[in-house]
Amino acid sequence: FKTPEKYRWRLMINDVWTQYATRLGSGLSILMHSIIYDAPDPYTVWASTYNNLGIARSAGCIRLTTADSKWIYDHCATGTTVIVYEDPIPGPFDRPTIEAEIPFEQRWDPTDPSLTQEGINAKAQEIQAAFGY
Repeated sequence: FKTPEKYRWRLMINDVWTQYATRLGSGLSILMHSIIYDAPDPYTVWASTYNNLGIARSAGCIRLTTADSKWIYDHCATGTTVIVYEDPIPGPFDRPTIEAEIPFEQRWDPTDPSLTQEGINAKAQEIQAAFGY
């Protein structure tokens, strides 16, 4: 495949959003993208999509950590060749890995390089207030 388009934020099916989406091939609905967000806001992530990376749970897209999807977005120009294969012998890259699961209440991807400490602190305070921590 050759990547024809990239999107900083992309509205997906079921009215959810992803960051740093790169379309896999011309005319295909399959993208390589970040985990799922409620809105085009990095502090609205679904913790379950982060915690379930590496488990087939999409409509065919390739879900990655936000850091990994941003790397593709930043370093792979449109027209980049992508080879997708299925083989019982692992290729050069394994499934996306996470260091640890994040709490259900957490609303940001800890790998997202666009986050600020101020934004994380503000969102953490909202969570504490909402859940009485």
